[in-house]
Amino acid sequence: MRRRAYLAGLCMPLLAGCLGDDNETPVETSFSGTGDHVEDGIDIEEGLTVLESTHEGRRGFKVMLVSEAGSSHAFAMHVGEYHGESPSLLEAGTYSLEVDADGPWEVDITQPREDYGEAVPDSLSDTRPRVFGPYKFEGEYDATGVHEGSGDFNVWIYPQDISSRTLLFTDLGSVDTETTFEHEGVGWVAVEAAGEWEVEFL
Repeated sequence: MRRRAYLAGLCMPLLAGCLGDDNETPVETSFSGTGDHVEDGIDIEEGLTVLESTHEGRRGFKVMLVSEAGSSHAFAMHVGEYHGESPSLLEAGTYSLEVDADGPWEVDITQPREDYGEAVPDSLSDTRPRVFGPYKFEGEYDATGVHEGSGDFNVWIYPQDISSRTLLFTDLGSVDTETTFEHEGVGWVAVEAAGEWEVEFL
């Protein structure tokens, strides 16, 4: 069954760790450099955290947020040039950004927060890892997924708090598949892929 929601609002990125009332709209936190780097003292609010990472080197590229308690969250693991977005549901705290790289890189950290979302789109497509939203999900949906790459193809819906995410697809290599899923409330569609891909909501 296909459902649609009225366009009620748009997502605005929040600065990681910025506190304030719901009327404030902080901006993202950005870092850049060349080669390996550690940035300490990054305050993260509880909930959805998205990192957009770019790498211009030829060797391994790894981006992680590590909490003071030692928990590690990997947002990018790739060899060579890279440009992608990756989410995680984090507990509140102070984190370190750890970057392993052999060339120029950039990392933008945002924490999307929104009470309203756009109507669920008919389709999404790209050639790299992406995070789209916010969308307003209302119940049960059918979805198809096409991936023409050779690596992982994982598609999830993330809430903005630390409640459970919803799995759509988890496959490897070239696939053409379909599923039925349920999700209620505002969510972000996160796609991990290594080639051309498309997700359709029916």
